[in-house]
Amino acid sequence: FFWHYLGISFVMPFLVLWMRKAGLSNAEIGMINTLRPLLGMVVVPVWGLVADKFNTKAVLLLLLCISTVLRFSIHLMTSFWPLLFLVLLSDFFGAPIEPFLDSTCMSSLVDASQY
Repeated sequence: FFWHYLGISFVMPFLVLWMRKAGLSNAEIGMINTLRPLLGMVVVPVWGLVADKFNTKAVLLLLLCISTVLRFSIHLMTSFWPLLFLVLLSDFFGAPIEPFLDSTCMSSLVDASQY
């Protein structure tokens, strides 16, 4: 839980600043930042079904590994379309991580009164 939020706190707050420095226009930055939550609304329930069918912790580990590699690769892109593709791909794997972490933490509690 801690490591996930620590990792994204170094990258994601500065993503818009990096996109501006890479030469993207305001419209391109707005399109990327608009599509990210829309993708998340579709992807999270689908990954939830996958996690219900398989082991949630294994799916969580897979998503963490893939999204980490993709998010650290974002800075290699310098034009709009490859950057859009990579950001959306990283969100495809990264969007369900936070709900899965919450679910894993809650399921590890022995007694419901602990929360």
